[in-house]
Amino acid sequence: MNDLGEVSIHAAREGFWGTLESVLLLCAVAIGVLLPLFRITWSKWAVIWPHPSSSAAHRRTHRAAGKHLLTHDVLTALPNRLLLEDRMHQAMLQADRRKCRFAAMVLSLERFKSVNDSLGRDLGDRLLVEVAQRLLGATREMDTLARHACDEFVLLATDVSAIEDVHIVVEKIMKVLSQPVLLGVTEIYPDASVGVSVYPDDGSDAISLLLHAEAAMLHAKQLGGRQAQFFAPAMNDDTLKRFELTNDLRRAVGENQLVLHYQPKLEIATGIVRGVEALLRWQHPTRGMLLPELFMPMAQTTGTIYEISEWVLAEACRQAAAWQHSDGLQLRVAAKLSVHQFKHDLPTQVRRALANSQLQPGLLKLELSESSLIQDPERAAAALRELREIGVCTSVGDFGVNCSSLSYLRRFPLDELKIDRSFIAGVPEDSTNGAIVRAIMALAHGLGLKVVAEGVETLEQLNFLTSLGCDKYQGSLCCEPLSAQDLANFVRDINASLAAEELRLPDRKSAPFDDRAPGVESRPHG
Repeated sequence: MNDLGEVSIHAAREGFWGTLESVLLLCAVAIGVLLPLFRITWSKWAVIWPHPSSSAAHRRTHRAAGKHLLTHDVLTALPNRLLLEDRMHQAMLQADRRKCRFAAMVLSLERFKSVNDSLGRDLGDRLLVEVAQRLLGATREMDTLARHACDEFVLLATDVSAIEDVHIVVEKIMKVLSQPVLLGVTEIYPDASVGVSVYPDDGSDAISLLLHAEAAMLHAKQLGGRQAQFFAPAMNDDTLKRFELTNDLRRAVGENQLVLHYQPKLEIATGIVRGVEALLRWQHPTRGMLLPELFMPMAQTTGTIYEISEWVLAEACRQAAAWQHSDGLQLRVAAKLSVHQFKHDLPTQVRRALANSQLQPGLLKLELSESSLIQDPERAAAALRELREIGVCTSVGDFGVNCSSLSYLRRFPLDELKIDRSFIAGVPEDSTNGAIVRAIMALAHGLGLKVVAEGVETLEQLNFLTSLGCDKYQGSLCCEPLSAQDLANFVRDINASLAAEELRLPDRKSAPFDDRAPGVESRPHG
């Protein structure tokens, strides 16, 4: 081969090895970058794949976790409805085999919604977890405790030989739930209403047993709550009636079945009727006049609460305007608000009701609950400031009942505070209630708020409130709630009596219409 050929072959060989060297160099760089990402050391040049047995273990773990999520409540880790039905089926088979009974108990926490509204959902969840742990500690290993609904639990007490055994279990449950729970800085008593059904006496399948236990629980609530009731066949009739009543309530607003009655508020110093409170009633076509305690809980669960609340506001404004224009009565009407109205632009609702009725803003007072203020403080404060600019007065009703901080009295622009009737009951004989009323009165007047006492039934109670400087009162001592026409007649009679008294005693003067708190400057009512 000539020299030129040898040179060409050598160059080709050099080019091949040079290219190969470059490729290997690039591979080394790539491996150096990628290996740390895969957490593989330089001493191991292969990706380490999971061992087949390890992969199977992972799959079993994931399947078990998925099954647990499917059959257990995420918050409390208790069995959910799906697992509860399976456990009930097993309990029925066991009871049939052993010729014994088992009990299904539905437990519903009292006032759980108010805890959520006033303290927040996080603390509400903590309460549920604590209740679940207490109930577990009060049950046997053979029993099943499940979370049935938001604030409801179901306990299956199996292998029961006598009804007395069920009573023992119920007593243990009521005892552990009677102890307070500390949520933040607030003590809550997680009382419950309990309904009990027994297999096979009260049902031969899971659905009927749970329905009957729930009917017994609702009956316990109707009796005042914080107690247990065993199922009786008559309770089925009550359950059916509630279902029918719920359906009727959906039509009540559209068919003009709702009405307002009015209870006067008397100024203690002069005896003058300064205002009235609008109280909702339902004129049912077949059941007669129904009080709100019978249907407002249904309104909350069915979602008709907002529609009803807006109707109450509009009707109260319309009637106050009618009294003023037709009867010459200048009465400030107080309408209770629901929590839901704060969520739907309350000032706009108020402006609409005032415009449609042509009522002066100063003749409308809005009564709010403590929970409605604390559930969303920022929104509530903004709404109250806007209402004050409109010229509407505001009041806090049922003061002292809910577990809330007194700091909100300073945060919110309020005009009036109403002492709950539960504190008025028993005074002046009840020294504890008397001390509470005295403290509330001093607090309110110190903050420049008017004070109204509700539920005044005796002259002794009125004299006690007078001695403390209470501004106004309402209750059966004055009169029961009246229809709009009867209320107008009542006020005219009061005015005529006071006028006759002034003629007999010329030195006596009636104070002009003014709803200011002591020491507070009057503000314009547009």
